[in-house]
Amino acid sequence: MKKKLLCILLSTAMMFTAVDSLALAAERPTEPQTAVEETQGETDADTKLQAEYHSIDAIREFLNQEKAGKTNAVTYAEQPNLTAPYHAGALSDSTLESAAAMIRQIRFIAGLSYEMYLHDEYNQFSQAAALLSYVNHGLNPEHF
Repeated sequence: MKKKLLCILLSTAMMFTAVDSLALAAERPTEPQTAVEETQGETDADTKLQAEYHSIDAIREFLNQEKAGKTNAVTYAEQPNLTAPYHAGALSDSTLESAAAMIRQIRFIAGLSYEMYLHDEYNQFSQAAALLSYVNHGLNPEHF
């Protein structure tokens, strides 16, 4: 059961990271590449982490607001089949929302943007990836 939960959480985290990366890439203006001589005068501000500091009280308030716990049950809207013929299944809305809340908590504590949304298509991809990971006993580049 721990293995299943770990696969689900990792897949969900990968899904949200990919969605967040796509959103950041869409917001970033495209600029032509400049010569090395022009970029040597960059300030330290250009290379600092874009993290926001939160006080302990702000973190506690956010954690109480999000209400995600590692003891939340993993439930399915559609049961997966972990043996042949394989079927990825689908997580329930409450499980997806709980996982999203936990990711938001982690991102808030780290000082990163925590605004994110669930996408059905990415959820299906993540569920299929979790099934493949389970069947192959983990992530292994030789299986791809």
